[in-house]
Amino acid sequence: MPTQFVCSQTLSVSPSVPMPEFHPVTKPRGLNPMLTGRHRSYPLDLLLDPRHLALPLRNTRRGPQRFPTRAELPGYTPTAEVLVQTARCRLRLGSRGAALLAVREALNVDPADEAARTLKRRLTRMEEAEEAYRQARAGGRWRAARTARETCVGLYEEEECVVPVEVRCWSVHLAVAERAWEEAKSAVDKLLAEEPQAIDVLLAKITVLFFAGDIPEALEQAKAALKFDPDNVALKTAWTRIKNVSRHEVRGRAYSLFREYEAELKCWGRALEFVPDRLEDGGGGLLRASLLFNKARAELKLKQYAEGLKSIDASLKLDDLRWKPYLIRGRIQVGLELFDLAVEDFKICLQRALLKASDASTDDIELLESELKRTERLAAKAKTKLKDYYQILGLKPTCTSAEIRRAYRTESLKHHPDKGGIEEKFKLVNEAYSTLSDLDARLMYDAKRARESRRSTYSAESDEEYY
Repeated sequence: MPTQFVCSQTLSVSPSVPMPEFHPVTKPRGLNPMLTGRHRSYPLDLLLDPRHLALPLRNTRRGPQRFPTRAELPGYTPTAEVLVQTARCRLRLGSRGAALLAVREALNVDPADEAARTLKRRLTRMEEAEEAYRQARAGGRWRAARTARETCVGLYEEEECVVPVEVRCWSVHLAVAERAWEEAKSAVDKLLAEEPQAIDVLLAKITVLFFAGDIPEALEQAKAALKFDPDNVALKTAWTRIKNVSRHEVRGRAYSLFREYEAELKCWGRALEFVPDRLEDGGGGLLRASLLFNKARAELKLKQYAEGLKSIDASLKLDDLRWKPYLIRGRIQVGLELFDLAVEDFKICLQRALLKASDASTDDIELLESELKRTERLAAKAKTKLKDYYQILGLKPTCTSAEIRRAYRTESLKHHPDKGGIEEKFKLVNEAYSTLSDLDARLMYDAKRARESRRSTYSAESDEEYY
């Protein structure tokens, strides 16, 4: 069925006989007027001037034919006023480019027409604001993007026409990019109430649900949207991506129950491939944070502490309000023997768990308190224990200076923060090299190490005699 629109211009058959405003008129798909049911349909440009109105139909051998309009007569040239009205009507229908073409044609007819010049300036500013928004969003400059959006909306309102759906969806896109999930949900729900069948709005709703981590609801929304437009490429792409993430998520949880951690880790890695960390998508949002958390937990079970620390750090950058990620990071720090950092993580974890909005149970809190106390004892013991610099560099106590230099180069590249390594480990590598590379410092260290070894041996023998 052809699309309906309302023309707000008052037409008249003659200059002296005004006519009332038009009722909703059916917009034709072709260029010629035609009869569609109860409504006589005319092209948009023909509705703007009474001289353009078609004459009644005439019967011919080929069927009903209309008489030619004045616009089709040889030598007819529309006035600048008519072309400006055409441009405004096109703008109200959401076609800014077509409106600009009509304004340029009006200025060709009358370069001094003030209405045409004013409208052209406004349309040019709209185009500049849209381009500024796209460039700011591509560069991650969200404040500049919001300013460009507000400018664009203000220009449409000055022209007293409805802001296009695409421009109204920008507020949702910006909220997603800034990871303001409550704002994004509120904005998209408001748009959905105003434009329930607009594809741009439906896509925005699916995007918000997806990156907010609500996979089942996003899948249902995608199915419902495909009923409106089954051939829409963007909708089919969104549905496929959501389906893939859902499938890998279900498999990952199943492998976790059966303690098949290698297979579980592969599932989380494959799911993350469908949720990239792009700036305009909020870095992957809460969904990517959840997938990274599950990946870090599997790496902890496999004792892949360095990889697990990278995963959980990336998860906390996206969502640092929950208590469980701090628990996983604390346990990974314990595995890396970074006890002081583990104590800090367990303390933050306990604070988050004690909040009213937390889902932590009484048993969870008791477990956290016990882990915190145990880690504090380990941290206190580590401070009194001499660090094993040979073990840090992966060397034997009988190593040569050349072997120390080679080991230092290898370990420093491995743990360098710019290469994705752990900063605390990198500091230990530097500390070990600075001690072992200096001959006098190494001799003093070896003497301390020998004394501590004898002390620990004597303590063990005393314990055996006592028991």
